[in-house]
Amino acid sequence: MLCDHFYYELIVDSQGIHVRPDMVRLAAKTVGVDRLVAITDCCTGSEDDSDLNMFNGELHGSKLTMNYVARNLKALGFSLPQITRMTAENPARAIRVFDNMGSLSAGKLANIVVTDENFKELEVYLHGEKVN
Repeated sequence: MLCDHFYYELIVDSQGIHVRPDMVRLAAKTVGVDRLVAITDCCTGSEDDSDLNMFNGELHGSKLTMNYVARNLKALGFSLPQITRMTAENPARAIRVFDNMGSLSAGKLANIVVTDENFKELEVYLHGEKVN
């Protein structure tokens, strides 16, 4: 966290197994939300309500999708603009594609996920076309 030009990736699951909630808050306070990238390590797993894959008491990745990461960030007290930065804008900046995607601006690719206030997916648009 001492390098000013780095982005820092965080897997924010609902139980704080990957990164504890206070560590997420500390990272935001230390480097700022403009340098945090919320990610998933989503893989298939058990059919329960958890966003984690736990087998015999051991963590085997998560079932996190980005909308659930956003929900978990909201539960930690982050605002919608901060969540948008960490889940869309910062990832696009980190991989140097922000000129074309990562925010809703004229001339950018229109990939949009519409959610409710709890980040439940309602509609998806890829390149401006509704897909569900």
